[in-house]
Amino acid sequence: MFEGDPEIDDLIEPVISFVPEVTPGAGDFDKLDPAQLLHTALGKDLDLIKTLDSVEEAEQIKDEKLRMIAAVAPSEKAREIAKLALKLRHQSPPKPETVRHVDEGDYYSIGGPSTSQAEKSEKDEETDTTDGIPIIRFRKKRQQQQPEDVIEKESTQKEIEEQQQTTTKIDAYSYAKAIISFFQFLWKIMIAFLDWISAFLNRRSREHRYVAYVLNKEKEHLKEMMSNELYDGQISSSDLRERWESHNMHIVSSEEDIKRLENEAHDRWAERNVFARFINAVGNCICAHTDIICYAFAVFVHGKTAGLLTLPLPALVFFWGTLANPRPSKFFWVTMIIWTELVIVIKFAFQFGFWDWNSIAEEAKNSHKIYKLQYIFGVQRVEYFAVTDVALLIALFFHRYMLRKLGLWRDANSDRLLAYSPQLLNNSNGKNNLSSTSSSNEQSPNKRKGRTQNGSTATETSAITTTSISDDQINLEEIDIESGQKPITTATTEPVAENSKLPSPPSKIVHLSVIGNFIEKLIYPKFRYICDFYPLMFFLDIFCMLIIAFGYSSFGEGGTGDVVSDIKSNRIPITLVVIILVQSLMIVLDRGLYLRKAVVAKLIYHLLTLIIVHVWIFFILPLFTQKEAYTNGVARFLYYIKCIYFLISAWQIRNGYPSLCIGNLLTHSYGLINMVLFKIFMIIPFVFELRTAIDWTWTDTSMPIFDFFNMENFYAVVYNLKCARKFEEAFPAPRGEPKGTVIKYLMGLPLILIMILLVWSPIIAFALINTIGNISPPESAIMTVSLEGFPPLYKMEAKGLGLMAITQQEYNTLISNFSDINGRESELNTDVVDRTRKASAYITQYTAKDILKVKFRPESETFWQISPVSLIAFRDFLQNNNTGNLELSFNFEFKRPQEGKKEPQIHSFTQKAKIHGRELLDAIDNRSHWFQVLNALPTYLVIPSEGEVQIAKLLQRAAERRINSDSPSNITRTFNHWKMRLVETPTSNSTYWLSQMEFNENITKLTAIPSPELIEYGSRDLNYTEFLALVDRVFPSWLNRITQHAFCGTCWHGPFHLGYLVDFNIRET
Repeated sequence: MFEGDPEIDDLIEPVISFVPEVTPGAGDFDKLDPAQLLHTALGKDLDLIKTLDSVEEAEQIKDEKLRMIAAVAPSEKAREIAKLALKLRHQSPPKPETVRHVDEGDYYSIGGPSTSQAEKSEKDEETDTTDGIPIIRFRKKRQQQQPEDVIEKESTQKEIEEQQQTTTKIDAYSYAKAIISFFQFLWKIMIAFLDWISAFLNRRSREHRYVAYVLNKEKEHLKEMMSNELYDGQISSSDLRERWESHNMHIVSSEEDIKRLENEAHDRWAERNVFARFINAVGNCICAHTDIICYAFAVFVHGKTAGLLTLPLPALVFFWGTLANPRPSKFFWVTMIIWTELVIVIKFAFQFGFWDWNSIAEEAKNSHKIYKLQYIFGVQRVEYFAVTDVALLIALFFHRYMLRKLGLWRDANSDRLLAYSPQLLNNSNGKNNLSSTSSSNEQSPNKRKGRTQNGSTATETSAITTTSISDDQINLEEIDIESGQKPITTATTEPVAENSKLPSPPSKIVHLSVIGNFIEKLIYPKFRYICDFYPLMFFLDIFCMLIIAFGYSSFGEGGTGDVVSDIKSNRIPITLVVIILVQSLMIVLDRGLYLRKAVVAKLIYHLLTLIIVHVWIFFILPLFTQKEAYTNGVARFLYYIKCIYFLISAWQIRNGYPSLCIGNLLTHSYGLINMVLFKIFMIIPFVFELRTAIDWTWTDTSMPIFDFFNMENFYAVVYNLKCARKFEEAFPAPRGEPKGTVIKYLMGLPLILIMILLVWSPIIAFALINTIGNISPPESAIMTVSLEGFPPLYKMEAKGLGLMAITQQEYNTLISNFSDINGRESELNTDVVDRTRKASAYITQYTAKDILKVKFRPESETFWQISPVSLIAFRDFLQNNNTGNLELSFNFEFKRPQEGKKEPQIHSFTQKAKIHGRELLDAIDNRSHWFQVLNALPTYLVIPSEGEVQIAKLLQRAAERRINSDSPSNITRTFNHWKMRLVETPTSNSTYWLSQMEFNENITKLTAIPSPELIEYGSRDLNYTEFLALVDRVFPSWLNRITQHAFCGTCWHGPFHLGYLVDFNIRET
């Protein structure tokens, strides 16, 4: 699978850049980063004074591992021991005779002979070297004998006061020093962050800084040595070049010159202020990537106007500039500048009001049109029309200035850059310039020591090393490809692997057109700077998919425009499905091209995608969304992200794919973030399987697909271990030292609290339901009164005003009434105070919005639907059951809406009361007679979040009056009375029941309503049938899935199930 023999081949670290670093240390961050500083402070229990001292000493060490170990070491001795131990690990193991036990003086020597007693120092630990071998000596501490007679001196009062004052001064000094150390630590973190950013930016501008440095130095030498020749206009350029060669004005002629220049540059860089280094790094990074800035402004200009006038700008960028190898030509930048100036002039000309389409009346007339002529061409009148265009023009001229400064403006993308003169190829003086000297010290990224087919060892060197190019590989007649006047030959000096998927370049001169030459140089470049940018392209594709998913209303019709609402309502627009499927297929196709390293196919796919995206977003999409492209913010944002993808894709096409294109995208590095993202990637269903199936399909392998799955599983385990090892190296902990107090409390206490909350989470959730829950009052209440198997006597539904929450004043009155026990001192029951206290505490769990006043009208909303035969049977039933054992049923139903469900949740309740059949029969025969039911209905009801309606027994029991404390409790004696009579309508023979509620004298003083509320219609001498319903709140939707199984079910599905999963993962780890 891999080329190379692990027993013979050496691991060569890849080279980041081919050029030397003109400012040594500018791109290296050899200090502790902010995360390591915080780790060091926590390891020392936030003792910032010790932390700053350890960091200051540790940052003097160049080795990264030794630096962090020295920072977290608890003492100076442990720090020295750790550093020496690591040094010994890298050296050869000591011989047995060099390690021996030294008895004299209780010393132990490692790596060298012992010393005599006279040569031993009084230190507990000594470090020495003998014949270049480090020696570590440990001395055992002898117990100091205390004198037998201890003379105790009594201190005077004055001495005690002086000691106290001294202690106070020391404490004050310690506090001041601690405050100063805190600000010093914050300053250290900020400096480390700025230095880290500066090093990151300097690594991105290394080539630019190198070229600028060399050119500046050569200009200085040229002005000093040839000042007269430069101002002499009669000397030809060829003679001037010969004199320049004869003066030998190379910057570097020996290794001593390189070291001298590096030391000078490093000193200049280190002496600068941290803010100056940061600003310098930002400026160098901007100057090194002015072409990217121009591309970004060109894309932004077209995205803002979305017209045909600016469409050539991104077309020039993506079809010409980004695909030009090695860089765009002068003609490209001149074209960009001219077209930008033309755009500014044309837009300015169409901003005046004498054009018909710029009038207010014409704009109002055509406001409903999508394809308006001025918007199609992008010449509509807008405020600040030329701001982005002028910014693009400034960026273009700045880039032109940088190219001219670096000498790349005239010869950009010219083959003369690669043409060597005989004087350069055969240097008579035998001295190398800075470029050749430096490149000889750098290793090529494609250089690898391996074995050839016949078993010999060979060294492959990249074409970037200029000395490896032979004369027959270079055509001195090559010219700029833009001219197209002479036939050219393309030759690559990069070694091609045997299994390379790129076709071999032509071996002879071929007559090609300008476009053919352009494509040939793109596919067969002379130099390649191969880097794997597929992870960035993949994440950009995923980001585009998220933009489409959450903003799909801007890409088509269908749905409500809110993806969350549509998913909850089980409505998925077909437009979203089509776009997501297309984007998924594009991701799969792009990975297939990446695995096959198909550069030509990638180029075709790149060009087709460019055309489709521009046509779809700017011409087809407005027809579906009925919005102009420049007003569609989501589509424009998607366009900008896709343009970033196209820039990276063009870079990958221009430089080719890496030799090894397998593995997970997240496993290219071993940081903590990568490990967390990789674990999330493994948790998502079918993503790992899909990626593995794609890799197996487009990778040359002899393994069966299931063995390939097993290999990927093994690799996932190894990767996690590798990330853990890297984390230990970046954040080491002293061996054998107890963890600090701060770390224990920061990690241990939260873990303990989380475990406790998880164990008791069901109890906490149900106890705090009225605090964390949502208010969900019932939307209707139905009361039905019936008697064993016969049609209902009374039925009424309460809605709207019949289900109103009590006011805050009524709520306060209710609590005060339950808390008041005045007038009840005569009761023999001694638990009156306890009952009222519990009732008051129970009510305070609810707010005024949670307590509803349920009112049923006295008249039944339906007639008494009973047939004559059933009425006869009903009379006979009442006549024969006059013993008081008949049960009159009061049925209640409360309907409450459920979040995310169509069907409401129903809470029911049935209360039965004993009656005499003869009394009800009298009410049927005598229409003016009231049939009364004593202690029939409770005053307070509780509507839970789940289950049936219950009686608020604590509130009912608080109103109970017991003359004898030994008598059993019976809360039915606190229920309200209820009576009813039969009424016949005057216009027909239909009858209905009329009801009335009478408050119990025991409950009257405790209710928020002192007397029954009268109706507001009709005769106004009747009152409502009233209740107070205490409504429990419902859990939020995200918590309802767990709590829907009631308390016992939640206990099982919550802590037990979660605990099993955690225990299983811990054991597996």
